[in-house]
Amino acid sequence: MSKLRRRILSPGQISCLPEAGETPAPRRGARAVGLILGTLAAFGLFAVSTHLWAAVAPATAPASSGDACSDEAQFRLLETCTEARAPLGLPATLPASRRGTTTRPAARLVSHVQPIAANPAGAPDPAAIAALRAHLVHVEQVARDSNRLSVDFSAMAASTQDADVRQLLEPVLPWLESLSLARCQIGDPTAQVLARATGLEYLNLSGTRVTDRGVAALAPLQRLSELVLARTHLTDAAAETLAAMPALKRAVLWRSGLSKAAIARLRQLRPRLRVEAGDSPVATTREAEPEVKFSSEAPPPGKPGVAQTRPAVAAVVPQTQPAAAAAARPINTVCPVSGKPVDPRYTILYHGQVIGFCCPHCPTQFWEHPDQFEGKLLSAAPASGAAAKKP
Repeated sequence: MSKLRRRILSPGQISCLPEAGETPAPRRGARAVGLILGTLAAFGLFAVSTHLWAAVAPATAPASSGDACSDEAQFRLLETCTEARAPLGLPATLPASRRGTTTRPAARLVSHVQPIAANPAGAPDPAAIAALRAHLVHVEQVARDSNRLSVDFSAMAASTQDADVRQLLEPVLPWLESLSLARCQIGDPTAQVLARATGLEYLNLSGTRVTDRGVAALAPLQRLSELVLARTHLTDAAAETLAAMPALKRAVLWRSGLSKAAIARLRQLRPRLRVEAGDSPVATTREAEPEVKFSSEAPPPGKPGVAQTRPAVAAVVPQTQPAAAAAARPINTVCPVSGKPVDPRYTILYHGQVIGFCCPHCPTQFWEHPDQFEGKLLSAAPASGAAAKKP
């Protein structure tokens, strides 16, 4: 009789392999069964392959032996499929003809299922859930198949007191996994109540009146992995309490009252603890745009000392800039094109001198034939002003 090595894959599912160096007994039809099961497994039909195995296994078993693992290739195929797409395995109850008589000590059984924290017994009282929601507290399950709860008091934080939290949360403490009391008007009494929420993993107490005493009350929570204590009233003594929390992975402590020395002490005691205290180093500049360089030595536009690059540039002086209008006073009082009085709003710069016009259309005609109007400029200029000069 072959020796068997049994390995537990999941509850009610096992696979058996011969011991190393052992040659399995040949079995009629086993190769065909292995090919069929392998094809079904390749197409994802694991349930079909499992039921097919239960149906054909008695027919392919040797009559003289109750060995359930006589075909090594077939079982290796099933083992590969099981590891690739769990859960898969043999039926929980094997047919009588497939049950081997060989037994192994319990020490040879190796579990491949990671332990998962069980849900608390029962379910939260629906009346307690309704009371939370009636106070505009957000409540939801953390997962579809879980009775653990995520609770958030944000909507009513400004009016929530310690007594309110005690009354609303005590009926659901065993089922709490995530709780946010940020900005609530609470303190250490609420932390003492939460010490009985043994399944609590995330707790936000930012903006509350919690002190070192409240943090010490939370120390017995064995599953608390994230704790937000920003803008609370702690002292440096709280660093030792936080360092002693075994499951804590992240602590938010900016403006919590802890000094830089206490933060450094906490990081020294718990190197793997992620401490967010608002003192992270400033990010270094990896790349910067090079300085802009102009192609000429001319000053940038809008800077003093800009030289005129064209013989003349038309410009309209807006009324909202009286200082600029005074600086751009024309040398003439009569429009050289129409002969009408000059309107100071319409001027141009011609050979370094300001020429005035009566309307916005006259400068266009002036630029078409400036030589024709130079004589009029001389006669239109005031006696005490400088006349336009022809280069």
